[in-house]
Amino acid sequence: MYRSITALALVFASASALGQQTIGFGLPGGTDTVAVGSTFTLDLQGNNWTDALEGGGVDLSYNSSVLTLESVTIDTNVFDLPLGNCDATGNCAAALPPSTSSGNVLVSGIDFFAFLNPAATGNFNIASFQFVADATGSTNLGLSVDCCEAPFTNAAGVTPAFSFQADSVSVTAASAVPEVDPVSAMSGLTLLLGTLAVLRAAAVGRR
Repeated sequence: MYRSITALALVFASASALGQQTIGFGLPGGTDTVAVGSTFTLDLQGNNWTDALEGGGVDLSYNSSVLTLESVTIDTNVFDLPLGNCDATGNCAAALPPSTSSGNVLVSGIDFFAFLNPAATGNFNIASFQFVADATGSTNLGLSVDCCEAPFTNAAGVTPAFSFQADSVSVTAASAVPEVDPVSAMSGLTLLLGTLAVLRAAAVGRR
């Protein structure tokens, strides 16, 4: 009986976790692996929202010795009023850290609001973050609430319960292109030419 109750509790806990309102980059397994030197985009998304999200704001921390954040753009098809360090087009260039920064940095003031658009529910995009992979290594993508400027609110003006997903990026060395040995290449070419000459001579002899 106790085992049945425990199993039932675990089932309900799992169902609750699956249906929890979250905000994150939605990476499979929580990690994205990219090659050094590559440019890639991660979309910040809301998932499983039953509350109608009117707006909010996020700060992002990451290791700028591994990645460079080139741009942040609010999805104005969902949140038509960018706020904080974002202009009217959704471009959040003012949030980007200086190019000389190194180590852990904080990008703040990525704020958004649904003014004319309906409040967002279900699964939706919030913003796109474009990065360049500068060096091998790994970094967490730490999300937090931009609490002082844009706390999260639902359509009723109440702060909804949600959690940030834990995401990270791993940068690996680019795949090396195999080098061709000139001596081996010439040997192969010589063998090929010799074979062609033998075949040609045999063909002439049969005529």
